[in-house]
Amino acid sequence: FGAESTAFDYSVSGVTMPMPTDAQRMESLDHLIAEGFGDRLLVAHDVCTRADLTRYGGKGYAHFLESIARRLRTRGHSQERIDSILVRNPARALTFA
Repeated sequence: FGAESTAFDYSVSGVTMPMPTDAQRMESLDHLIAEGFGDRLLVAHDVCTRADLTRYGGKGYAHFLESIARRLRTRGHSQERIDSILVRNPARALTFA
C-alpha cells in the first residue's frame, strides 16, 4: 500500500503489469475476504526512501493506519476484521515455534 506511481511496472512470473493503486489493492482485499481468506491476509507499506516520508511529500509511515484502515471501515469492514489483518494475522505468521 502507498505506492501508486504510474511510472513503474512490476513483473510476476514473467508477466509485466502496471503497479496497482490503493483502491485496487482494497478491491483485492475485499475479494480475498469474501472468499474466506481474511484470517490469512498480511499487508505491507514500504517506506524506503526520503521521498516516501511525509515531510518530503510522501505518504509516510502512518499511511495504512490513517488512510487505508479508515477507507476499509467505510467499505464495510469491521474493526475486528481490520485488527485481524493488522495484529492477529501477523502475530500468527511471525510465530516460529
